[in-house]
Order: sequence, then structure tokens, then C-alpha cells
Amino acid sequence: MVVTRLTAFLCAGLLATPLWADTTSTKIVAAFETWMTERNIPSGQIAVARQGRVLAERGFGRHGPEDLASLSKAITAACVADLVDRGMASWDDPVNAFLPDVAAPLAQVTLAELVTHRSGVVPDSTQGRMPNWRGRGKPVYDQVIARIETRPLGPKTYNYTNDNYAVLGQILTEVAKQPYDRQCGAQVLAPMGVTTARLSPEFGRFAAWGGWRMSLGDYARFVWSQYGSSTPEDDPYADIGGGASYGLGMVWRPFGEGGHNFWHFGALCFFDGPNFMTFSVLFENGWSAVTYVEGCPENDWFGSLDQAIVSAVFK
Repeated sequence: MVVTRLTAFLCAGLLATPLWADTTSTKIVAAFETWMTERNIPSGQIAVARQGRVLAERGFGRHGPEDLASLSKAITAACVADLVDRGMASWDDPVNAFLPDVAAPLAQVTLAELVTHRSGVVPDSTQGRMPNWRGRGKPVYDQVIARIETRPLGPKTYNYTNDNYAVLGQILTEVAKQPYDRQCGAQVLAPMGVTTARLSPEFGRFAAWGGWRMSLGDYARFVWSQYGSSTPEDDPYADIGGGASYGLGMVWRPFGEGGHNFWHFGALCFFDGPNFMTFSVLFENGWSAVTYVEGCPENDWFGSLDQAIVSAVFK
């Protein structure tokens, strides 16, 4: 999986940039700036890429690496997929194959169920507690797992929770016998050409579900490497309605002749700040964008930003 996508990424980086590509990237950046202005968003950033080649990185009052919030889940999913590809795990393996002391019923939840949010682990125990976990220190997977163990499981249907990825983070730590971020950085991110990835100084304890920080351009490279040549139907996924599915840390939908669009939003909001929203999208034609904006997202931000970028790419 990783080798195929990385090869596609490296080959794409050797291609010359045609004039129409520059025009499209300019349109995407302009659409993002207009979207920000219309909503009085004070600052933000965008990276635009095609087939993993970053064509534009533009900051509006911000520059440099950014916290990714829930875009971090795709990194965790890639790390688990790497274990499966190397024969160190199977998607059907239960949690207690890696964490033998975990109590039932969590013990029998599989990796596939965790990565697609079909585990029945509800409600999300991280909500309301994340303000107390800010700052430096080891990830709080153990605290999340301890709360999960006190509850019965819900239905094995799609329910998006940070808890699922906290469990995956603990599994990755135990299997690798080293910190989660070190294992993911060495096995997945570095081979994809990512150089700026670190756990966030403020949100790093969220780690596997929301703690990564990197440049938006690096995240665009990661997304293309991981999903650009993938067939998501071959990996675990959950039907979430409307023709969309949740797969390896990304929402996806079939598009065109055998193609797929991938996307994911993230947000962190606190009474005392910082508040921000992130968004990543990869279209079947190879265009992608990664954005960060300051502010706790209002109801229309997610859909309207998606539509603004769609219009720039396809119209």
C-alpha cells in the first residue's frame, strides 16, 4: 500500500507544471481567500497540490506548520495499515491481541472496526475533557481506554468518536515498543517525503486522534502518497450515507470512471482559545487542497468551504 502510493508520489514530482495548472491553483487560492473574507475569518493558510506536487502555499496572517486536529486520524490509519502490510497485524485482529489486559467487551473489538468507527464505542469520552489534557506530556490513551472499559458497547454501526483512534494509538505504541509519533514518523511519514511533522506542543497528548502538527504542504504530500493511487474498497470502510464511506481516516465517495474523492474536516474549540478548523480534500483528478483557518467553525463553514474549492477546480 505505502510503497505503491509513495512511488506514484515520487514520479509525480518529476513532471513539469503546465500553465493550466498554475491557473487552477491560483483559482483555488482566490476562492479560499474570498471564502475567508465573506465570513470575516481573521487568518488562515492554504496549500494547493496536484498529484502530490505542491503548487501554491499561501498564508493570510499565518505561516509555517499548523495543528491538524482530526486530520491526524489519517496519519494514524496509515500507520496501522503499514503494520497490516508488513504482516504484523490483521484488520480482523481484536484489541486484546495487542493489549491483553484490556477488559471485555472492548477486548474483542477489531482493528477494522476501530479505524472505521464501527466499534460500538460510544459516546465520545474525550469531549469535555480535552481542555484538561492540553500541554506537553505523553498521550492520554490510557485514560480514554479506562473510561471505555466502564461502558457497554453500542451498535456496531458508524459513530465517529475520538475514542476509536485513541485505542489505535495505544496499540501502535505497544506493537512498536516506542512512542507512537516516532513509529509513525519513521515508518510512514519520512518515506513519503514529510519533514515537518511533529506532535503539537499544545495538543500533542491527543496524538493519534488530533495531535499532529505539520506544514500544510507536507500534509498534501502525505494525502497524495496515501490515497492518490488507492482503491478504498479494498480497505476497511463504513457506509455513512449519501453514497459516502469512512475508510482509513478519510471520508470518500466514488467519482467518475473508477475514481474517488477523499476529504476530512477537523476542529478544536476552547473557551480560552485557540479555536481553529482544518480541511483536506483530494479530488479524483489529482487536485488537492489543505486549509487551516482561525476561529471555531460556524454551521456553514464546512460545506461552504468544500463548495468553494469544488467550484474553483471544476468550473
